[in-house]
This record gives sequence, C-alpha cells and structure tokens, in this order.
Amino acid sequence: MKQRLLSFIAITVTLFLAPGISVGQTVTLSPKAIPNGIAVLSGEQYHQRFDIRFGGTATQALRGITITVPAEVNVLVASITATGGQAAAALQVAYLRSPAAGTFEFSVSGTGVASNTATIEFDVTTPTSFTGIATGTKVDTVYALAFASTIGSAKNVAVAKHNNLPVRDIIFSAPDAVRGDTTTAGGRFYKLAFPSLPDLSHTNISGLSRASGGGIVAGVTPVSDSGTDVLYSFYLSTDSALVERPLTLGEASFFSMASRRGTGSLIPFTTGSRQIPRVIDRTYIRTDFNSTWSTAAGDSVAGVISLAGTQDNTIYYVYALADPAPGRVPSANLESRGYATSVKKGYDNTVRGAFSGGVFLGRSGPLLVQHPPEFVVAGWDYDNDGGDQFRSTGVVQIPNDLPGMNSNRQKDNVSITVDSGNFYGKGAALASLESGLLPKPINTVDLIYQAQDADNPNSFKMNIILSANSGLTVAN
Repeated sequence: MKQRLLSFIAITVTLFLAPGISVGQTVTLSPKAIPNGIAVLSGEQYHQRFDIRFGGTATQALRGITITVPAEVNVLVASITATGGQAAAALQVAYLRSPAAGTFEFSVSGTGVASNTATIEFDVTTPTSFTGIATGTKVDTVYALAFASTIGSAKNVAVAKHNNLPVRDIIFSAPDAVRGDTTTAGGRFYKLAFPSLPDLSHTNISGLSRASGGGIVAGVTPVSDSGTDVLYSFYLSTDSALVERPLTLGEASFFSMASRRGTGSLIPFTTGSRQIPRVIDRTYIRTDFNSTWSTAAGDSVAGVISLAGTQDNTIYYVYALADPAPGRVPSANLESRGYATSVKKGYDNTVRGAFSGGVFLGRSGPLLVQHPPEFVVAGWDYDNDGGDQFRSTGVVQIPNDLPGMNSNRQKDNVSITVDSGNFYGKGAALASLESGLLPKPINTVDLIYQAQDADNPNSFKMNIILSANSGLTVAN
C-alpha cells in the first residue's frame, strides 16, 4: 500500500491515576493512531513511543511493565528499545521477553525509579486491511499496560486503527487546520506554524552515538532527550484527502532565513530586514516551531517553505512526514551499547517518512496561493557607482533592503538628504572630505528596484508612488 517513504504521527494521550495515589503513573503514547498497510516486505515500519512517568513511591520490579498490543498489530521484536534516561544504577528499563503472542515484558530496576520517566519504543506492521473496519473509517482500541504492584496499576492506553483513513495527529496553526480557514499567501514563500511538533524518538535510544548514551550498559553516561532526533519534510498538494505520499509528489523546498547571522545570536523570522535564504535539508524538531532560535539550530527551524511550482489563485494543502535525524544509526550504534537491535529505523536520505510507512502524519488547512507581481527589492541609489545588479540578491520579497547595506560600507538604500546646492552630499548631512563623498550638486536621485511577476515575466504593470507620507498602506 505504501511507498518506501515513511512518516509518522504524533499525538499524546495522557492517563492519570486517581488523585492521592502516589504510586500511580501517567502514560503518554505517540502517535495514537495506527494505519493499515504497513508492509514489512516493503521495508515499512510504523513507530510507537510510550513515555511512562512513575509515581512518587514506585520501586523496581523484575517484570515491571507488560504491554499487550491490539489485534492485527505486529510488533517487530528487533526494533524494541527502552531507556530510563538515567544512569543504569538509578533507573534502567530493558526488554525481557514475549511470554505470549502480542505481549511484551520489561524490567524496571535501579534506586531512582520514583518520579522518573521510562521510554519504550518499538515499530509495528499491519495487514493490508484491518478486519471488520470499513475503508475510510477507524475503530478505537487500546494498548493494555500491566504494572507490578510496586510500580502502579493497570492502564488501557487509547489508540485507533485506521483503515485507509488519513492521520491528522499534527495540528497546523498556519495554515490553520482547526478552523479550516483559508490563508492567502502572496509571493514565493510561506511560514508554517504549529502549536508544537511532537518528538517520536528519545535521544538515548535514537542510535545517535556509538560511544555514549548509556543504552543498557552499566556505568555509561546516558544522553538526555534533546528533541532534535526527528526531521520533518513538507509537501504541497491540491488534493485534500491524501493518506500517504504519492510517488510523484516531491517535498517543498525548505529555506533558512538565518544564513547571515553571527554565532550565538537569536534568529526570529523577521520580515522587513534583509536576510539571504538558502535551501536546507528539511527541518529538525523543536518544541515550539514559532520561537526564536540560536544559530546552532537556525538553519533548520528559522525557515519557510517555497511555493515554487504552484498555480496562481489555487488552493493547496500542506502535508508533513517525519524521519530520523542525521547521525541516528540504531543498527550499528545501539548494538555496540548492549542492544540486540537491528531493524530500528535510522537516518536514510533516500527515504521520506521512515517513522510511519509513508503515511502523512498531518495536513494543514487550505492555503490559497496567489502570484501577484512584486517588488523583490527596492531602494535609493546612494553611491551612484553604476553597475548595480540585483538579479543575485536572493529571492525573498523584502522592500527597501539590499545586500551589502551597512554603516561601514555606505552602500545603497540608506536615508538620503537631497540638496541642489554645494552644501550637502547624498546620504549624509555634511559629509567630510575624509569620507570620500565630496559635496556636489544633485540633479537626480535614482530609485533602484527589481520587480517580477512569476507567471507573466515579460508583461506586467506595477505602480511606484512618491509621497511625503510614510504611513501609506495597500488600502491607500
């Protein structure tokens, strides 16, 4: 059913014990929907992550956790990994055995079980069609979790089996997927926004490192969960009901807006200031996609998707897939740390959606894309040096901003003082002789700009209005 490209899904389901029972635990599952047609012979696997936070009086137990999976969901035993996120002496969680079909036991050991979190991950495959579920529908079911009495009480964790039904676990706030409203986008780029993006992989068992990370080897320092273990890619389509990525649908280019910022600075997506973008390889996961970011992560999060190749005045939908991030090689790195793991998915740049068998993990609301003519750049010619060329100034439409414009170089597009006598030079009130800008009469002032129309490059009209009012808008 699916292509090789895999994706994942993420939503959290949190269950609580009754207040006042300190031994109780909370369980979070990501994602909470399982699609049909995940075929192991095609190299497809669908990832599941459980985060189990133990109560304040929980203590270790040999068979501390038992998970029973829903019918027709097949767990790939060689993909099972677990971590306590702590040094082994404090909290170690390890897969023990499968005492019966569809049932899996895990040990919980260490002196620091109470109030800490265990993470269990595994991949599953599913039949071509779930029995008794009509196409385009779902059936709600559960993972049954049993706990040793020293840890907590039994829990049923909700999960849905989808039969040829789209997964909508990722929520878009731009274009909005809750209200279903239409966002109008002019120009060449669009800034996506999400309330949050889920993390489907714990760093300590992602396969990030051969030398560190704890694993199940005592005395090795574990790696904390950094939230950078997932790569998202985005896809534009006029089809609002896609379940998986068609072979003919390529990902939208993703651009960094941070290529010119210094190390250590914060990088918001700033409209109105010149930033020269560059294409990057998808985007790393972050807790809040809309925050500002340090340059260490800037190339992957302070970005926008390209609308190149879209049709004018047409509604598109943005879909999302997810993959392990670069450097995650479970088949090699986890085995060297004590895991008998060989089939857990790692980074593969030839695959898209390795976490979910090619099923899209989310879809945006409608995005009405329009291609109006636009001024890519515009500003005053300050230095009058001739030969100004703006074809290589980048591709983001930001008015009144040109490359090379800063106080040290006295380039184009700074404020200009115009005087017809011999008192003031362009660009400064009373330039000094040492500046190299000798005062001289000014008869003309040049406005330099680059105007483009993506659909009609050789035949379009735009207006330039000169006004003493600095507050004019489109409505004026």
